[in-house]
Amino acid sequence: MYTLDYEITDSEVEESYAHVHHATTLCILEKGRLSLLEHIGFPNESLIEQGIFLVLTRIDVQYKRELFAGPVQVTCENMRVEDKRFSLQQRILKQPAGKVAIEAMVEFVAMDGASKRAIRAPEELTQAFSAVV
Repeated sequence: MYTLDYEITDSEVEESYAHVHHATTLCILEKGRLSLLEHIGFPNESLIEQGIFLVLTRIDVQYKRELFAGPVQVTCENMRVEDKRFSLQQRILKQPAGKVAIEAMVEFVAMDGASKRAIRAPEELTQAFSAVV
């Protein structure tokens, strides 16, 4: 499991709801995935330079608790690669109690920038992604 410590800022809190908007939580989950890629040695920028784009194909989100400004942890776990499809589970945990606020199942593919088609990702990437414990 990979964990990113993240600080939700006041500017990320929707004024009219007085909590984080659901669309903002998707951005926070993405920050966790991008940080994971850096952690395993495949920053998104370097993949793009190689003409490889990681494109979301599905995200299933359960909103369990409101999020407010303050510390959270974003997790990436249960990573799998099947053929051209990557999948992982993510959670946003409120801190310091560690209560689950958001749970998500995320799927994406590696897409060749030139052909705009799903491709098998480089073996090194799939191995690094699958090896995160």
